[in-house]
Amino acid sequence: MSYLLLLSFLLPACNNSFNDECVSCRLLHDDLYADDRGNLYLKAEDRFPLENGKKPRPRWIWALYCEDCRMICEGDTTEGMSELKDKVDSSSFRKLGADPVTGDIYYADKNHYYLHKLMYDGGTLSIIRDKD
Repeated sequence: MSYLLLLSFLLPACNNSFNDECVSCRLLHDDLYADDRGNLYLKAEDRFPLENGKKPRPRWIWALYCEDCRMICEGDTTEGMSELKDKVDSSSFRKLGADPVTGDIYYADKNHYYLHKLMYDGGTLSIIRDKD
């Protein structure tokens, strides 16, 4: 939970072009998108609008959690987080499947296995282990 609070403060501070809009994003494959600047995003759904009777809206996840990650933001270093573009191999990134009970989604690339933990706000993406 503390990571989510930290992320909510870092998102606008690190790069205010990262938000819920991704106009120039193009689908690479398996929920992975790229913009014109080379940033990578995992497309998820923000379900908070459902509370007001509206449709879910897209949420563009650009950060992930991992043990050996380090993100530098405006001179400050954040341990345990990184941008997708710095960790994900976009050419080999693929969806493996979903947990039938929780709906959480598993992905892999040539280096890592990932977990998209579904939450009401779109969720989080984490490296759950390296490939051997």
